[in-house]
Amino acid sequence: MIGKFGKVIGLLSSLLSSKKTDEEIQQVKEIMLKAIFLTMGCLAISDNKVQQNEYLFFEKAQNYLRLNKEKRKDTLRYFKQGIEDGSELESTLLLFKQKADCELIEMFLTFQLKMIYADGYVSQEEFSLIFDICSFLGISSAKYAEIDREVWSFTRFQGQNSPQYKSTGGKSKAQNPKNNQSSDSDLSPLSLACSILKIQQPISERELKKIYRRLLKENHPDKMIAQGLPDEMIKIAEEKVRKIYEAYECIQRSLSKAS
Repeated sequence: MIGKFGKVIGLLSSLLSSKKTDEEIQQVKEIMLKAIFLTMGCLAISDNKVQQNEYLFFEKAQNYLRLNKEKRKDTLRYFKQGIEDGSELESTLLLFKQKADCELIEMFLTFQLKMIYADGYVSQEEFSLIFDICSFLGISSAKYAEIDREVWSFTRFQGQNSPQYKSTGGKSKAQNPKNNQSSDSDLSPLSLACSILKIQQPISERELKKIYRRLLKENHPDKMIAQGLPDEMIKIAEEKVRKIYEAYECIQRSLSKAS
């Protein structure tokens, strides 16, 4: 499986090229990391009280990204800025919006949701702030719901525990974590695989392969790197492509059994 996956990555690499200068890419990397951890600080204080587990949650995010000593200091400063004074959030997000492509903006949301869900508790205040940030960055309610479902499906497909939603509900469907709770039938590997590839059964093998190749090209790590994805976040892009591949294999096996 790993061999096939590696060949796919290699073939796609040659099709992708950078449209940004090295200086522009570096600027995007720096502003994206700042936006991520400044937002995390604002989320931590969104209910007017920072709990000890939220600092542990922040450290978990640092460890997940495998930040070096210098980056750990920078991100800790951004996180504290978000907690103590969120006044820079709007200007930081505006700069991020101006410099980053839509794929990186969506990756920003993916990371925030991934980290929030890993914490095991999602407050209504967190959802409200995230949704407001999405609106500011130009992410529609439909796209928010799509990415939210995608992150949830990835988490389930990895065999992890699902996030424990404890919210009073939201102003819109996309904000309401209760809308993500699924029946047991939605939790089968095949159902989750279909959710990851955004398809519905029945589907032909030809159409499946077409969708799979499109998703690989859209989410390829080299494309994200060329747009300015911070080196520390490449792991997320690689995980996403790997899950797309595994979901494709799962559905393909199902089609083979049915034929």
